[in-house]
Amino acid sequence: MLWQKFEKYLLLERSSSAHTCKAYKTDLHDLNSFLLDIGDISVFQPEDLEKIHHRMLRDWMASLMEKGISNRSIARKLSAAKSYFAYLHKSSLIQVNPASRIKVPKFEKKLPSFLKESETEYLLDQMEFPQSFEGVRDKCLLEMLYGCGLRSSEVLALTRAHVDIHSQILRVQGKGNKERDLPFGKHVLAAIQSYLATCAKADIQLQDRFFVRKNGQALYPSLIYNIVNKYLGQASSLTQRSPHVLRHTFATHMLDNGADLNAIKELLGHSSLAATQVYTHNTISKLKSVHSQAHPRAENRES
Repeated sequence: MLWQKFEKYLLLERSSSAHTCKAYKTDLHDLNSFLLDIGDISVFQPEDLEKIHHRMLRDWMASLMEKGISNRSIARKLSAAKSYFAYLHKSSLIQVNPASRIKVPKFEKKLPSFLKESETEYLLDQMEFPQSFEGVRDKCLLEMLYGCGLRSSEVLALTRAHVDIHSQILRVQGKGNKERDLPFGKHVLAAIQSYLATCAKADIQLQDRFFVRKNGQALYPSLIYNIVNKYLGQASSLTQRSPHVLRHTFATHMLDNGADLNAIKELLGHSSLAATQVYTHNTISKLKSVHSQAHPRAENRES
């Protein structure tokens, strides 16, 4: 089957995540349904591939727009189609790539949500956490998400062997199974030491996973989300309260305090600088405000 071959290509050659593969599969099945409806053509049947024309893809995009689907979602679906047809062309399964002439619709990029420094200080320094196993673990989890800028999936993949408290280094497995070493500071170290002591007291062995429940079983994505959502709700009025907000906060605060953009890129594990540059928008807004208030000839400065 063509899908299985494409999925293998995504995983092995492009080092795509399982999440990306799942999203691509959904989007290609959406395209497949559209083509079956208009011409009994399937993107998964080799004998149908040469029948697919770029005008059909334009019609598919138009149908998505008519359904009220956002440009952002359409761009994501088109990205799946472009990757698929590029793979087919590269594999000599089609002579002409019908997606090469299709332009991705423009959409306004959302700026990432992040905590103010005062909110982060309240969350990690002033908020009272329960003196239970869960309370100590949750504090350590929040310190690590903010202190190291981790993805939720990276936290889930951490093992005890990945946490070097002597060198204060985390070995993180990021997207595409790429590993990177991240330093952590004294606050993260203190939270880790407290968590390890609590685990030892409760006779909980940390082997396959660093963050566990009281029964020794590993955390799971929705539990991490619920933990972060609960505490961020007490520290901030943000509507978005996911683990990624702490990753955004890490990057924004680093940039605001003078860190080099390339260094932040490496810490975040981004494959390109373009993904990191989104954080400069927040910093530029802050600089504009400072300029407006401080420059002698700024329009908003009081005489």
